[in-house]
Amino acid sequence: MTWLQHLLAENYRIRQYEYAPLVRIQQWSEVPSGQALFRSLLVFENAPKDARLGEERDDRSLSYDQDRVHTNYPMTVVGYPGESMGVRLSYDRRLFERADVARMLDHLKRLLEAMAASPEAAIQDLPMLDDAERQRLLVEWNGRDGSEPAAADFSTRFEAQVRRTSEAVVVECGDDRLTYDELNRSANRIAHGLRRRGVGTDNVVALLDDRGPALLSMIVGVLKAGGAYLPLDPHHPAERLTQILASACVKAVIFGNRQAALAETVATMLPAGVGPDFVSVENLERDAQGESNPSPVTAPQRLAYVIFTSGSTGVPKGAMVESRGMMNHLLTKIPTLALGPADVVAQTASQCFDISVWQFLTPLLCGAKVQIIPDEVVRDPQRLLAEVSARGVSVLEVVPSLLGGLLEGPSLPLPRLRWLLPTGETLSPDLSRRWFARYPTVPLVNAYGPAECSDDVALACIREQPAEAEFRMPIGRPIEGVRLYVLDRRLDLMPAGVAGELCVGGVAVGLGYLSDPAKTAALFVPDPFSSRPGSRLY
Repeated sequence: MTWLQHLLAENYRIRQYEYAPLVRIQQWSEVPSGQALFRSLLVFENAPKDARLGEERDDRSLSYDQDRVHTNYPMTVVGYPGESMGVRLSYDRRLFERADVARMLDHLKRLLEAMAASPEAAIQDLPMLDDAERQRLLVEWNGRDGSEPAAADFSTRFEAQVRRTSEAVVVECGDDRLTYDELNRSANRIAHGLRRRGVGTDNVVALLDDRGPALLSMIVGVLKAGGAYLPLDPHHPAERLTQILASACVKAVIFGNRQAALAETVATMLPAGVGPDFVSVENLERDAQGESNPSPVTAPQRLAYVIFTSGSTGVPKGAMVESRGMMNHLLTKIPTLALGPADVVAQTASQCFDISVWQFLTPLLCGAKVQIIPDEVVRDPQRLLAEVSARGVSVLEVVPSLLGGLLEGPSLPLPRLRWLLPTGETLSPDLSRRWFARYPTVPLVNAYGPAECSDDVALACIREQPAEAEFRMPIGRPIEGVRLYVLDRRLDLMPAGVAGELCVGGVAVGLGYLSDPAKTAALFVPDPFSSRPGSRLY
């Protein structure tokens, strides 16, 4: 009797778990309130069993019934047996385009045919795409396999521009400015000094200085010497700088005149046996022999720069970018933005962010001017807006969170601004509408790309307000020399409109992570879609 009473009590106790309303399930789930728990419903009707289901038949056609199925789901698919297998599909026209639904039905038919032809195969091995769709995903929506920049040597192109606009101002920060000729001569002195210290192809040179014309001279000087530059931010803790230098196999550290004390501190913190050559830019230029252009290093696959990013782990990792990837990105920006000598490009990003590379270097290849805006101005949206207006900036790149701050204050006229590039964060349709409401004639270029792939790999030009029904902004199409694929975990192509992982192929893919072959092998994998030997996907 006691046992039965215990059993009954236990039965009553667990009865509360027999049923849970959908409202409670939604509360327990990670699906936000107001969104449907289920977005599709699949029903296969097979009662009573049709004897013909076990037969092997050559006829694998599907019939599509036009009668309506009433459910509260965005899409409902019903399959049932008959002379041929029937499929009944209903969908919410507010959420699905007819062409997209037709493509889904084609995929379903192809999968069912493959299941009938190969019943022993795993579903993940069955083909979903036909040849035409693969052609569109692999070729029509991408650049040519093997696309290369017209010329992969930065020094040669910059020196040609110096000859065309030698007296024009190339960089300005406050009252400090350099002409093209002055920048070239300063960079040449640095390059000669570095070569005397043994810096050559693929040697990494760290640069420790605030953003300014002197830092730009260092960057160009390292590239002219054939080395790869690694930017360091003097505002970062000395411990972080030491950690980066200890893992980066740096050949030399060039520091600005105001960073001597910090450089000395970092040098004493480095482990024994890790001893790059620390030299001030002033001494490097003074010891140089001549200001002539050094002989160019024409090796497009050489290392151009290393950007250390923390990612989600907080542990710095150095993304290595080749000269050809860097040049492909720099040169793409010129026709995309129609850049020329009349343009002023705002240099707003920290030198440790990958977007700083094109902000510093692209203007040098088309006769434009780099307007370096100090950190304290960039961090204040209203001061930044006033600086953009006062300096006649024509190209401005900011993260969307900063863009929101720019639009919260009073409106200022920006008569010279031709382009605004949101980057680094998701651009929302609402923020885009707010921008066009205030500056309707200034288009947006939504830029997307990882540091591991030479910065931007896709650009979307947006010239008008998005419709109210839009809930996300496009990232556009791949730039020249880059290929983008949406893949599953087995690196198989996903159909258009189906979620997967965005993978990057082409000339932009970098060399991997500095001194971290395991992470490089995990994230930089062989490209199954390329005909070029050694091509990789990121």
